[in-house]
Amino acid sequence: MLVGHLMSCGCCRLNNKLKEKIAGYSVTLIWALLFLVSSSWLLVGSVAYWVKKGWLPPDSAGWAQAIGGLLAVMVAIAVPAYQSYHQQKQLQEKDVRSRLDGMQATRALMEHLLGVQIRLRTGLYQFQLRRGLFESLDGARASAHDAKQAAAMLRELSVVALSVQMVHFLVGMREIASYGEFAAQTMDNPMSVVTPDVLNKLKSNTELLKKWINELDGLEQS
Repeated sequence: MLVGHLMSCGCCRLNNKLKEKIAGYSVTLIWALLFLVSSSWLLVGSVAYWVKKGWLPPDSAGWAQAIGGLLAVMVAIAVPAYQSYHQQKQLQEKDVRSRLDGMQATRALMEHLLGVQIRLRTGLYQFQLRRGLFESLDGARASAHDAKQAAAMLRELSVVALSVQMVHFLVGMREIASYGEFAAQTMDNPMSVVTPDVLNKLKSNTELLKKWINELDGLEQS
């Protein structure tokens, strides 16, 4: 849900920008065509009038028609080339925007998972510390629930939802979330023991997530 919302928002912004640019290019193209057509007719008409008045030699009309024909050919060549150029430019901008949206969605997932893992580690520590005491462990069990939900969300997330460049990050997050789910199951049994190895693994996973977030920041700025 989180990734889908981020990606849909990014696509909406991208489509709106593309529509605005296409509209601007279309208006510019129409005005350019009107100007060139008007200029051609004005040139041919003016030369014909000047030839009729004797202000220009008779062969000037032929030259004016030739120039008008040349302008028409130039327009016929320039317009498709102009459209093709801007279409390619729009596709490139769309690819760049899609790549950035994928990075931002991945980063949001990482930050969410990082928070879940930190809360889970704290919850497991509290569970071990307060086990057997008459103190509430609702906060610890809530962190376990969040860890299980995060793992389920990442399992359901398709790799095609993000860019190819983000796939290895997604695979890594799934592994971290799966371990978090495994560690969270410790709190299902009140008699379970939280080992230092589990706490250390969760800590190393949080450090790894922080490292990946920094890498994504570097990729986004490049």
